[in-house]
Amino acid sequence: MMPWRCWHELSGSRGSSTEGFGAGMGKIRIVAQPSAIPVNEIDAWCRNHALHASHAAFTRHLVLAMDRRFLAIRAQQIKSGVDAFFA
Repeated sequence: MMPWRCWHELSGSRGSSTEGFGAGMGKIRIVAQPSAIPVNEIDAWCRNHALHASHAAFTRHLVLAMDRRFLAIRAQQIKSGVDAFFA
C-alpha cells in the first residue's frame, strides 16, 4: 500500500513539458506531456514516513516502475488524441 500512497501523493510534484502541433488552415493542438516523479522526492517521502531502508528501497523501486508505466500510457493517450484530432 505504501508505494501506491507515495505515487499518488507525489503525482503533483511531477513536471511537464508543453508541445504544440499544427496543420494547415489553423488547426492547432497543444498538449502537456508529464515528466517522471523525481527520485529525490520519492526518497524524501520515504524519510518523512520513517520507512526502514529496505522498505524505502522497495517503495522507490515500485514507484519508479509505476511511474514509467503511467508515462507510457499517457504518451499513448496523447498520441491517439493528436492523431484523432488531425484525422
